[in-house]
Amino acid sequence: MRGEYYVHLVCPSCHRWKWVRLHAPQLSLASVLGSFWLFACPVHGLLLEKPLQAHESRIPFPAPDLISILRLFG
Repeated sequence: MRGEYYVHLVCPSCHRWKWVRLHAPQLSLASVLGSFWLFACPVHGLLLEKPLQAHESRIPFPAPDLISILRLFG
């Protein structure tokens, strides 16, 4: 679906990684790869990193609500 992506983010200090689902309908895949995104490393906390890779999702998902966004940081 256009604007729905999975991005692969990695902590530069401990190399822990995570695939993060992202809803950004205004951005192209190239823009997603060139942008910095919040990433919660369990060791180093919140980081702002560029993804190593990204791909467009083929499965639609609902826009996140405030509760699900807060769970990312808790």
